[in-house]
Amino acid sequence: MDTTLTPQMDRTSAGSTEPAWQADDATRTPRRSVVETGFILKDSEARELISLIYEYSGIVLTLDKKTLISSRLNKRLRRLGLRSFRQYLGFLIAVHGNTWTR
Repeated sequence: MDTTLTPQMDRTSAGSTEPAWQADDATRTPRRSVVETGFILKDSEARELISLIYEYSGIVLTLDKKTLISSRLNKRLRRLGLRSFRQYLGFLIAVHGNTWTR
């Protein structure tokens, strides 16, 4: 039985194409989209993170960068075994307390 992966092109609802891999023997689990595996960052959580980022580093971010913040931190949350940005904020406070100033 050949289990070679062959590239296929999937067309998304937006009309763009992206590579997808299909197993010839159909035993490979389907890949999960970012939406399925990502964490949802609420505006209130984004504001708190933006405030902490500014206090710690002086970097100025706005809510327009919410997607950037979310995408950069998703991997970190998974590595820490956390299930939400709220838990991550709790983790940051527990580890650093009020020592966020530069």
